[in-house]
Amino acid sequence: MVDLQKLNEPQREAASHGGGPILVLAGAGSGKTRVITFRIAHLLQQGIPPQAICAMTFTNKAAEEMRERIGALLHDKATARALTIGTFHALGLMILRAERKALGLPRGFVIYDQSDQMGALRESLRHIKDVGRDGERRFDVKAILTRISLAKNSFIAAEDYKGNPRTSTTTSRRRSIRSTRRCCARAPRTTSTI
Repeated sequence: MVDLQKLNEPQREAASHGGGPILVLAGAGSGKTRVITFRIAHLLQQGIPPQAICAMTFTNKAAEEMRERIGALLHDKATARALTIGTFHALGLMILRAERKALGLPRGFVIYDQSDQMGALRESLRHIKDVGRDGERRFDVKAILTRISLAKNSFIAAEDYKGNPRTSTTTSRRRSIRSTRRCCARAPRTTSTI
């Protein structure tokens, strides 16, 4: 049995809150994580299944610490492992993996972090023969990634992207797209830690 008497009055009120979500606002070091772990343990003791509980944290380390605390409170690590506790990004990845077929994603899909993206783009750009007057290739990788991001946020597919008509030609655009696709096809099939 989770002993809510170990909490002070405002903490106990939040931990024993009835049904529905609750927002806990408090300063640093005031026991927010403690309140949330006690609340989750209390909900589990009330018969709420662990699969129905989701707790969001700012870091993976905080999520793991919260899971360990709940397991210790309940003396049941298996139930604590069944909880959905993680960062916003980890939760998003979990949903993508669970729904990958509905989203048309392949098994073992990869999510690139910024470093992976820059590496893939640099590799792709090595195959483009676009040199300046002094014989040097000139590409601003961050600017290109920004344009890609803006296009993706506008739901513009790679084959529909027009770029800047003053600076890009259809042939070089096609070459760039083919090169990028080849590079991505050779990417390792592991998922970056988020």
